[in-house]
Amino acid sequence: MAKITLSPEERAAKREYQRQYRLKNAEKLLTNRREWRKKNKERIHGYYEKHKKSILDKNREWVKDNPEKVSAIHRRSYEKNREKRAAYSHRYYEINKEEILAYQRQWVKENPETVRAMQRRWRGENPEKVRATFKKWVQNNPDAYQAALQRYKEKDPDAYRAFRLTSQRNREARKLQQMPQWVIYEELLTVYANCPAGMHVDHIIPLRGITFEGNPVSGLHLPWNLQFLTPLENSKKHNRMRREDHVACGAPIDSVTELSNPR
Repeated sequence: MAKITLSPEERAAKREYQRQYRLKNAEKLLTNRREWRKKNKERIHGYYEKHKKSILDKNREWVKDNPEKVSAIHRRSYEKNREKRAAYSHRYYEINKEEILAYQRQWVKENPETVRAMQRRWRGENPEKVRATFKKWVQNNPDAYQAALQRYKEKDPDAYRAFRLTSQRNREARKLQQMPQWVIYEELLTVYANCPAGMHVDHIIPLRGITFEGNPVSGLHLPWNLQFLTPLENSKKHNRMRREDHVACGAPIDSVTELSNPR
């Protein structure tokens, strides 16, 4: 039988016809392919084992030459099986939790530079989360925070002094921002001048802090919003109101989120 030779135009038309047919009958072709594979498992397995090396080499080469297609396939698969993958990952983690954690700890121990680089990159990309997390930790662990400051002071006194100076400047700036124009500044100075030796001047309602129950609070820099505390009491309080602070300013424990402490 004579071999039929198609012209370039005819070959292009044939390929287009086949492409259109596959698009219109995708489900049918997929079903047929699945049924054929079920019936020919041993044949497929035998062919794979016989040509395993060439198949894997060809697959690796295709993956290397088509990164965008590979990424698209992975995205489609992930979106299509999101819930299944999440459930499988959760089950796998629960079953192998100890081994996974041990592997992670070992990896962190063996790759300190990589870990630090990842942490620096994450902190740079998530400054708001870093500040919120640190603020919450300081509020819940005032003693540990003071101990960390003491270690920092002993390790690098010059850097510690610069840190304290910056903190003091920021605090003074907040005081000015939170001080109404009608306040008599001399009255504020009198309160600070009358502070007993060894005591600290503290804002009953913090300039920027939280209530006893953890709600955000913003107090004003006023003479009647100041009190004297021992260094230990002031350190423990930090920027979180105590029960006695609520009583002092006449605000219930379940107070509103914004307090100004008017007289």
